[in-house]
Amino acid sequence: MLWTRITEASWRTVAHVVLPSTLAVLGVVAGVRLGLTPWEAAYGVLQSFSLGMDVVPQSAQALAHPFWDQLAWFVRFALPVTAGAAVLESFRVLQRIRNPLILMREHVVIVGAGRLGVALARHFRKTRRVVIIEVEGSTPVLTTLEREGIRVVVGDGREHSVLRDGNVRFAHWVIVTTREDIVNVEVAQAALRLGGPRCLAQVADGRLRESLTHLYPGNRLTTFDSHAFAASRMVHDELVSPEGPLPVVAIVGLGEFGKAILQEIAAVGAARHVVVFDLDPLRAAVARRAAAGVSLEFVALDSLEQDASDWLEARTDPIAVVLCTDNDVRNLDLAVRLRSHANLRVVMRAFRQPCGGDNEGGVLSRLRGVHVHIVTDLIVAYIEAILKLSS
Repeated sequence: MLWTRITEASWRTVAHVVLPSTLAVLGVVAGVRLGLTPWEAAYGVLQSFSLGMDVVPQSAQALAHPFWDQLAWFVRFALPVTAGAAVLESFRVLQRIRNPLILMREHVVIVGAGRLGVALARHFRKTRRVVIIEVEGSTPVLTTLEREGIRVVVGDGREHSVLRDGNVRFAHWVIVTTREDIVNVEVAQAALRLGGPRCLAQVADGRLRESLTHLYPGNRLTTFDSHAFAASRMVHDELVSPEGPLPVVAIVGLGEFGKAILQEIAAVGAARHVVVFDLDPLRAAVARRAAAGVSLEFVALDSLEQDASDWLEARTDPIAVVLCTDNDVRNLDLAVRLRSHANLRVVMRAFRQPCGGDNEGGVLSRLRGVHVHIVTDLIVAYIEAILKLSS
């Protein structure tokens, strides 16, 4: 096993071994050509480490063989330097061999310990060994993940040394889920340059995803947009009706997920009229751009929980209400308030089960009168499908 780890060293490691060995052989050959016996020449090479090598016992020999004389002097000064570099490199290799992650094969490397990264790490931990890379070492969840058996590497995933610590070269998949598209792309490119097998990167920008498809044909780099996928599933499951567009759909919360919901409603024509509730009046322009031709009403509120529920409870016409703020507790509070109204079809977005259970046995599935969609469950199923298709 040790020999296997050493033979997997980089070309730089091999060079540090080959170069001083070659110089030592050349030093012996030069000494022999200058009149020394092989044993004397070998002893002279060993003396070079103290800069005391004397391979020219007679000046006549040196004058007769100037090339070998110059080579002997070169070896005298170059050999200690290259040998010292080889010693330092050996310490580096031994340090990597001692790293337990270097022994991993066919594991999953996840870059980014945000909510999605942590959810994916816990999911894949059931069937594979998992390494998670996070730049913020003080993130509290890292300690919990380590207790759960997930290996943690602290560092910037764009740096080759950090990716080597995660042993990405021998990973089954590298999944990148940081909050920044550009960072995700840079991490994926760095992993591929190190010989990583396949990468799955979260990229919200559609144009960037399209350009990456052309740059990386095949399945070495696959991109996905978690918000867009989960929103599409929710809209098609809850709002698309064979009888035609719904009369009114109300969206509570216009964050990234709410915007994705609005864009999907507009794309498939799921509603004739959309009402958007949000605390930030500046998001009205965002809503108009996302609606793209759908009749839109934007309502800026001081309190989503109270004002939105008051507005909706005053209506008597059928309304599909999509609760998709970024706060699961807020969504749950609104769902409890609205679920008893017969004219309201309440659809709730939750990022994960609050008690850690799955969607079939978790507390949210027992919330009567509310159609709950767990985003992490949707995304995990989607990523699993991508991995199976690409395997």
